Amino acid sequence: MCRIGPALTFERVWVETGCRQVIASLARGRGHRFALERAVFLTVLHRLMRGGSDLAADRWREEYRIAGSEQLDLHHLYRAMAWLGEELPAGAGHKSLQALSTRYAAPWPAKIKNKEYRPRPTDQR
Repeated sequence: MCRIGPALTFERVWVETGCRQVIASLARGRGHRFALERAVFLTVLHRLMRGGSDLAADRWREEYRIAGSEQLDLHHLYRAMAWLGEELPAGAGHKSLQALSTRYAAPWPAKIKNKEYRPRPTDQR
């Protein structure tokens, strides 16, 4: 029996935050012959739930039902992580990543501009 809870929950966050769209748009036209976005999703979910290597993620996913990961092999996970580590060409993806980061950036208190500011327990949310 496969577990579905973590994948369903994180899938919703993944989509609503725009991560799926940003990764898919950055990967478009790269010639990958596998579901790169799904490989990234799987490895990120594994690191959130359990932690460990890509090999551990490949074994771990056998216990979970993760949409779109059925056709992925271990080398796809390695390639996805290598792709994430690549340096982007100048300007490539800048607008997508900037939009994502500004949309979900945590609001800082006005006091944070002071470099000497140290949060008190009552300042923390």
